[in-house]
Amino acid sequence: DSEDWKDFHRVGRLIKLRRQEKHRLICYSFAYKHKLRYTPVQEWHLRLADNDTVLDIFPQSKKYHNLTTGRRGSYHNLDGFLESIFHETK
Repeated sequence: DSEDWKDFHRVGRLIKLRRQEKHRLICYSFAYKHKLRYTPVQEWHLRLADNDTVLDIFPQSKKYHNLTTGRRGSYHNLDGFLESIFHETK
């Protein structure tokens, strides 16, 4: 019924918000540790950058946009993904 549907959406929204906060902390910690620029563009949109790469992260949907290469996609393991982007050429 409609109440079940509303509960389903509430739970989904809560999961996305928790992921957003967790991934925000991961991005901030990664940026601090590796001396990257960290910019919260919107609550749901983060930007990490060094002198070579600018990367936008969208934690709620687990998507990214590498502004330097123009590549977009999804990530599954944020820590490993950030390592691969910011240390692949170093």
